[in-house]
Amino acid sequence: MVSVLVCNGNSVDGVWVIAHECGHQAFSPSLFVNDAVGCVLHTMLLVPYWSWKYSHSQHHANANSMEKDSVFVPRTDLTANLKKKREPSAFQRLINLARMLLVGWIMYLLINAASSKVDAKKGKKSTGVFRFLEKWNSHFNPFCNLWRSRGQKIGVVASDVALFVWAWVLYRLSLKFGVLAVLKHYFFPYLWVNFWLVTITYLQHTDWAVPKYYNEKWTWLRGALGTVDRDFGLLNILHHHIGDTHVLHHIFSQIPHYHAQEATKALLDSHLIDEYYLCDPTPWYAALWRSYTQCWYVRHDQPITWFESFKAKLN
Repeated sequence: MVSVLVCNGNSVDGVWVIAHECGHQAFSPSLFVNDAVGCVLHTMLLVPYWSWKYSHSQHHANANSMEKDSVFVPRTDLTANLKKKREPSAFQRLINLARMLLVGWIMYLLINAASSKVDAKKGKKSTGVFRFLEKWNSHFNPFCNLWRSRGQKIGVVASDVALFVWAWVLYRLSLKFGVLAVLKHYFFPYLWVNFWLVTITYLQHTDWAVPKYYNEKWTWLRGALGTVDRDFGLLNILHHHIGDTHVLHHIFSQIPHYHAQEATKALLDSHLIDEYYLCDPTPWYAALWRSYTQCWYVRHDQPITWFESFKAKLN
């Protein structure tokens, strides 16, 4: 039974990738079709489609910028807990890693975890509950500082409405088939989808070889090239090659997954990015443990900075 749930989660992660392509306008030439399909698929995976679409576009526009990126922005030597005398034990790290993989995506949507700091809005200060709503940077909150236009706020509300409708559907299914059936056939695979989503994106953007940039040194192309292609074996097929063609995706985000392999080959054959292309053959599980235990923080006083380990702060 567990193997069936795992297989379901792996397959549904491919559905997540299709919705992701809709957000990039890579699924169809039609904006309406992209948004309709993307909204349905992402809503069924408890993702607020338009909210995610807006924040994800900021990630692609500002990849690896310490000030503006919205995904896996690392701690600095100022914000990391560097006062500890002892390095965390392997068991502590394993527990923290499991927590990140299982609830990290949910926390990102809920409180914008692992993102760069969002500046407060200028102008008249709100009070009371509205002040709280402005400060609560969440993909479910249309009043927060993440959104810069009225159209984006309307999109957030539309995403929330879609999620309420889907929650009602799940409620009706639980009444008809039982709560345990919904947990077994929906929520457990859903958690596995989240596991792969966090694993893949974390490994794409967290590695010894990935530089992070501050404003004066950051450029769009530098940021786009600062991601890692990895081979996930058979899972490449189930996940529509989101893991092994990600460098291409950051440069040409409107190329659909079914052309990503040939486009990556063409890009590499051109030798235009030979010096900058990052590809790691390390098995994903070994790379995950290495990155999580060794990529502890980056420095705040270097315009181009790389990850350093916990031990480095002792030297």
